Amino acid sequence: MPLLPPITSASPLTQCKRRTVNVIGYPIYEASPKQMRGIWCQADEDSRHQAFDKAMLQGEMTPASASCTVDHVTPNREKAAGLAVMATPAIYREDGVLYQASFESPEFLEFLGVE
Repeated sequence: MPLLPPITSASPLTQCKRRTVNVIGYPIYEASPKQMRGIWCQADEDSRHQAFDKAMLQGEMTPASASCTVDHVTPNREKAAGLAVMATPAIYREDGVLYQASFESPEFLEFLGVE
């Protein structure tokens, strides 16, 4: 199972223009830590972006090399502990309002202020 459901061209998320989304990997599924390492363990930022896009857009995971020991899961769990994240996606706007539902939901664009 990928980190999040793949984003398709029909997704409301693809209609958002001039929006900044900061993503924090948070392991909801049992396989998530391994999948996240596949992104974080890429050699450079461009490779990480490609691995992330591949995971999000196609649902395909890039494996991590056996020598990679990066662990961003633990710090992210600690950061998210006080945020009451029960499911993904969990998105906070700048004003602190939480959105916790599918990107496919019509309420998502409303939450982002997109008409």
